Amino acid sequence: MPLEGITDDAYWNWGHGFDALARGIAAPTNGNVAGFWAANYMGIRRSNEVIANVPNIDMDAATGKRFVAEAKFIRALLYLNLTMTFRDVPLILEPQGIAEADVPKTPKAEITQQIIKDLNDITADLPDVIPAGERGRASSGAALSLLARVYLYNDMFAEAAATAKKVMDNYDYAIHPSYKELFTLAGEDSKEVIFGIEFERGIQEGQLISRHFALPPVHIATLPNLVNAYYCTDGLPIDKSPLFLGDPTEKPTLDDMEYIFNTERYKNRDPRMDVTLITPGSIWSEEVTDNRFVAAGVIFRKWAEEPINGVELNYRDNALNFYVIRYADVLLMWAEASVRSGNYVEAEVDAVINQIRQRPDVMMPKVENVEGTGLSAEALLDIIKHERRIELAYEMLRYYDLKRWNELKEVYQNVFIPNTNVRRWVEPSSEVWPIPQSEIDNNSELEQNPEWK
Repeated sequence: MPLEGITDDAYWNWGHGFDALARGIAAPTNGNVAGFWAANYMGIRRSNEVIANVPNIDMDAATGKRFVAEAKFIRALLYLNLTMTFRDVPLILEPQGIAEADVPKTPKAEITQQIIKDLNDITADLPDVIPAGERGRASSGAALSLLARVYLYNDMFAEAAATAKKVMDNYDYAIHPSYKELFTLAGEDSKEVIFGIEFERGIQEGQLISRHFALPPVHIATLPNLVNAYYCTDGLPIDKSPLFLGDPTEKPTLDDMEYIFNTERYKNRDPRMDVTLITPGSIWSEEVTDNRFVAAGVIFRKWAEEPINGVELNYRDNALNFYVIRYADVLLMWAEASVRSGNYVEAEVDAVINQIRQRPDVMMPKVENVEGTGLSAEALLDIIKHERRIELAYEMLRYYDLKRWNELKEVYQNVFIPNTNVRRWVEPSSEVWPIPQSEIDNNSELEQNPEWK
C-alpha cells in the first residue's frame, strides 16, 4: 500500500522512493515512480495481447468474449491508476512492435472516454455472478463499480450516482456483518467483495503487483492525524466527546513517549480502529502490544495475518486477498456523487451511510442520531468524506481522494508528522507525478510533464 504513506494517514518510517513525492524532493529518475509506471504498463501490455489474440483462437464464443472483457476491465483499472498520478500518458490499445514503440501522450480526458467506453462495452460479456471456484475474476457488477469510480474521480457526478445505483439495485452485494472478519481468510467469499486480487501462500512468481506483508508493516507508521480521526463510540469526534480519555490538542514528539503509549486515549473508539490499527495496549497474536519499536507507536493491522497458535508467518508471504472494490465503497461513491450532483434525498443518503456504520460488530450511531437532520450538502459531504477515510483506510484510495477533492496541498502543508520526515508542497510539481526519465529516454515521442521541465 505504498500510496498510503504519502497521505495524512501514514508516513514511511524507514524512507521509501514514494516518500520523496510527499517531501517535495522527487525527481524524474525516482525508481519507485518508474516502477509504478512500468507495472501498470506491463498489465496493459498483457491485456492488449489478450484482447488482440483471443478472438483468433478456436474456442467457445462466449468464453472468448469473456476473456476479452476481463482484459479490458484490467486495462481500464490500470489506465485509471496512471491518469490519477501522471495525468496525460500514452494510450496504447494494441500490441506493439519495435516500430510502434514511440508513442506520444494522450490527454487524460481522451483516455477517460476510452475507459468509459470499454467498461460500458464489456458488461454484457461478463457474468453477473462469479461461479464457484472462479473468485478473483471480473463480473459485470465489478465493471459497473469501476465505471462509477471513473465517473466520480473525473467529477462526472450524475453519471457516477446513476452507475453506482445500478450496482446497488441489480446485484446481490451486501455489507459484511463483521468488519473484523472481512479482512481475514474467512471474509474473502463475502458478498461485500466485488473485485479482489487473489493471493495464495507460497506462490510468488508472475505477480503483477507485490502482495502486502503478512505481519504488521513497521516500515509504514500510522500518523496521529488518522488515529485522531476515529470518533468515539458515541459518534462524536475526540475534541467533542466526553468518552475520550486524553487531551485532543496534544501532539506527540519522539521524546513524548508518555503521550504515544498512553493506552487510555485509544479506548472508547470506533471499533473499526482496532481492526485497522494496532495501538499500544491492543491485542495482537493473543498478547497485549507495546509497539515501542516504531516511533509513532501505531501501525496498520488491516491486511496483516495474525500468527496461529504462536506460529510465525513469512513476512513477505501473505495469503490474504487485496480488495480493489467492495460494496461499502460503492455505497459511499453513490452517496458522494448524489450529494455533489445536487440530486439527493437526505434520508436516503443517511440510510446508506448507516448501513456501513451499523455492521453488527461496529454499530456506530446513525447519522440522524448524532449529526442530526436538515443538514446542508456541505455537512453531508463532510460526513461522507469521514466515512470514506475510516471505512477504507489502508486500501490505497486515500491519496486519490485527497487529489480529487483538491485537499492534498492542505494536507502536505499542515499534517503533523512526529519526526523529521516533513511534508512539503512544491508548486507546481506536487500537482502531478513526473514522467520517468527512463521512459522519455526510450520514447522519442514522449515529453515530460510541463510542471517537471
